[in-house]
Amino acid sequence: MISQCYSMKLKDVLKGIEIKQVKGNLDKNVSSITNDSRNAANDGLFVAIKGVTVEGHLFIQSAINNGAEIVVYDKKVPEISKAPNDVTFVKVENSRKALAFIAANYYGNYHKKMKVIGITGTNGKTTTSELTYQLLKKLGKKVGLISTVSAKFSGDEIDTGYHVTTPDALNLHRLIHMMYENGCEYLIIETTSHGLDQHRTWGINFEVGAITNITPEHLDYHKTFKNYLDAKARIFRQSKKIILNKYDPSLRKLIKKVPKNLSYEIADYTELNFPVKFKAKFPGQYNLENASIAYNIVLGLTGDDILKNFSNLESVEGRMEKLETGRGFDVIIDFAHDAAALEKVLLVIRKTTKNNLILVFGCAGLRDSRKRSKMGYLAIKLADKTVITAEDPRTEKLEDINIQIESGVIRAGGHKSVDYFVIDDRQKAISFAINKLAENGDTVLITGKGHENSMCFGTTELPWSDRKAVRRALKLNSSYDNRAVS
Repeated sequence: MISQCYSMKLKDVLKGIEIKQVKGNLDKNVSSITNDSRNAANDGLFVAIKGVTVEGHLFIQSAINNGAEIVVYDKKVPEISKAPNDVTFVKVENSRKALAFIAANYYGNYHKKMKVIGITGTNGKTTTSELTYQLLKKLGKKVGLISTVSAKFSGDEIDTGYHVTTPDALNLHRLIHMMYENGCEYLIIETTSHGLDQHRTWGINFEVGAITNITPEHLDYHKTFKNYLDAKARIFRQSKKIILNKYDPSLRKLIKKVPKNLSYEIADYTELNFPVKFKAKFPGQYNLENASIAYNIVLGLTGDDILKNFSNLESVEGRMEKLETGRGFDVIIDFAHDAAALEKVLLVIRKTTKNNLILVFGCAGLRDSRKRSKMGYLAIKLADKTVITAEDPRTEKLEDINIQIESGVIRAGGHKSVDYFVIDDRQKAISFAINKLAENGDTVLITGKGHENSMCFGTTELPWSDRKAVRRALKLNSSYDNRAVS
């Protein structure tokens, strides 16, 4: 992306960065910053980064052709000898870390003037972030939130983009700048393993860092669970204090990674008497675990015992969100998109469902394929009827993804067209579940997308909302087209 704020001297933009070599003038003005060569502009700075799929160093010449007059890089590049004399090259130790400092400097380093809370984990980090945000607001604090769902502050809400939890460093510090200018004194950042591994929050010191839980996920990116755990544990390096979850299956491994000079607390939900109203709105042990972390964060920051305030907290969008049907059965949408989260949600809803529990779910393409069979197995074991469908297939063949899910379904003893159905089109799958399977006393659970407003096919993000899909399904009559079912 390109970020524009105001003109600033290059030497000031580079403060705090370990510079290895400079060719050119450090007194230049910087009027824009980007890590995308297509967005390079006159008087602009281009940061060359090795991405997951794209090597930014290969596009340095393209950035210069588009107007970039400053290039920050961390690898040997031939463009230096060929470039015009007015282009300044700055070699750094690590381009990603440098980008985080560049963005912070350019946008005023306002994170240093706020109390910043970092929350990470495999599951529950969005809910924990939202609960912390709401609790601080109940105490009259001016607080900003950057989460999977959106960025919130001063009554405003900003979409942070498709499938984004931790924004890139440029977007992150642009949002921080806006929040500080609007009077925020506290800031909560939901932080992913990708964000930590890619140094998107590098240079930000968290007043409190929290980890909800760590179970296998994103192994397509991290390759091993150890790498994934290590990436999450990087939050320790940026935190003044850490809060962990007593019921996190990775707790012992995490404790071993806590630096000796860093204090930590272990949140235990059984020590807190949460209001009945809260437990009804946020059912299940995992939500109480999330709540206990949020409680400890706010108590530690403010000293206020805010347990009574849990009664008046609002539900989190796309997390166990119940939609009105007017038909005698419930429809719930949830973001659960891995085996651990799916199992927890199914077990909770099983307890409150009078008759049949009907699950609609899929698995994302270009993500850890090992979870697909596990999720299919769980679906048959814990739901009465299952509809397998699309969930961001990306460039993978949807048929291949669904076959992998089916392998777990079959292993669990599922029978096609009896226990489970395969409907590639997600709208048709939701409509089939609601109009053909659901009866009085049933619950239709739709997982994997939650709050998201797009679905990726190939490399294109198309508008999508499970919430809107449910509304469309409820408008259909009994003439629903059975030909959609395979």
